[in-house]
Amino acid sequence: MNEEKENNKKKFSITAELFKNYRKHFLDKTSMVTILFLVVAICLVLAFLVPISLLISVPFLVLPFLVGVIIENYATNGGIDFKASRLFRCFSLYYNSSTFGCFSVLGAILKTMIVYLISNNLFLIIFHFSIGLADPSYASIINSVAAVENIGGLNKIIQDLLENQTYIYISNLTSIISFGLASYTFIHHVLTHSFKLCFNAFGKKIYPMQAITMMHRRAFPRFRKDFYLDYYSSFWFIILLFIGGYVGGSLIGLKLLNLNGPQCGVVGLALAISVTIYFIPYIYDTYQVMSTIDNIYYLEALVELYAEGKLNGLVTLSEIEKESITKFTNELKNIIEETKKEIKKKDK
Repeated sequence: MNEEKENNKKKFSITAELFKNYRKHFLDKTSMVTILFLVVAICLVLAFLVPISLLISVPFLVLPFLVGVIIENYATNGGIDFKASRLFRCFSLYYNSSTFGCFSVLGAILKTMIVYLISNNLFLIIFHFSIGLADPSYASIINSVAAVENIGGLNKIIQDLLENQTYIYISNLTSIISFGLASYTFIHHVLTHSFKLCFNAFGKKIYPMQAITMMHRRAFPRFRKDFYLDYYSSFWFIILLFIGGYVGGSLIGLKLLNLNGPQCGVVGLALAISVTIYFIPYIYDTYQVMSTIDNIYYLEALVELYAEGKLNGLVTLSEIEKESITKFTNELKNIIEETKKEIKKKDK
């Protein structure tokens, strides 16, 4: 219990310092996020008309600007004044070998589509039995399918179903929930995978992102628990704001604007992003603090993979570098273990 209280005090202290740093560079940090927000807004307007366009606009427009914001945010922390012109060079940075692939976009899209399809079918079934069959008109249309005799009769049933208010409500509700879960999945994937950028941002040497991705696969299981503990304890209120914004925006679209399900989802996403996007500097400032410890696992993986010959053609390490990295990681691990022991002694 005492250890938990001590950790909570430290977390609060670090969070307070991060927000203090945000206030110190408020103009620079909000300016870069505002540019990103305008780009996102353009994509959302397009998505309102054609929701599937997000699969194109986000990977090829939003994410390059996000890389630019991340890099500019860290530059601002280092005392370099923000310049919008540098942010607009983000496309060349995004496709640079040291950053390209940091978000694992194909994996994100695959996860998003799976979540959408599963949740869409699941909630459609749930609402069919819980809401649909409770309406006699809806139940009558469904039951009439068994008596259909020809294609013309089936088309008539489908048309009646599409015009049924209960079916429309179920369809809209299902789309809203599925779109929200898929959007959260994509954003969560991008945020967690972008942690890999910290290794190059704060390391002494720049490595190809292909190599860092291999190191991430080896290293992340070793600190996954600590990472997510820090992640959720630092960003829980942002997640709640996102959920609240999405629900509120979707209800506005459904109840006040009488929009269809996908359009309500886009409105909900727009409001969710509006109330959370300015926390991006705080998120990556937190990552900067987390990386001071977690980067040792990447360094450890680097030496292991290099020794196994899996980084051939990507990374070159001298014997001195390997010895230096191994010595550094061992020393830092010893410091961490000693700190944990001291905390336990104080608790006793």
